[in-house]
Amino acid sequence: MGAAQALVGRLEDQYVGGGMETWQTLASVVGPLVIGCLVTWWVSRLYYRKSSEETRELRHLALVTIGSLEAAGLITVTYDAQGLPHRVVLLSGTATGAGTVSGTLSASPPSSKP
Repeated sequence: MGAAQALVGRLEDQYVGGGMETWQTLASVVGPLVIGCLVTWWVSRLYYRKSSEETRELRHLALVTIGSLEAAGLITVTYDAQGLPHRVVLLSGTATGAGTVSGTLSASPPSSKP
């Protein structure tokens, strides 16, 4: 019975008792996990900041385009309370034109191959 108790005591010290090996194992698992989380957070923050700037620029260009088309009389725009375009109504029209085409057509029989 003494040998079994000694074995159980060693196992408890190694895996349950909080020996130094347990803390090293825990640190080797948690440390890289925390570092990976921080790197992922940093990269995603940079990505979303850049995409937010691009979205802002595209929104500005769309508003400039809509304003230019409205000023040219090609579309009619209604705006909401914040001054953003609410509804765009495309104006339609008809274009007519006339033209003439002339030319000469010549045809010859295909050459026979020997």
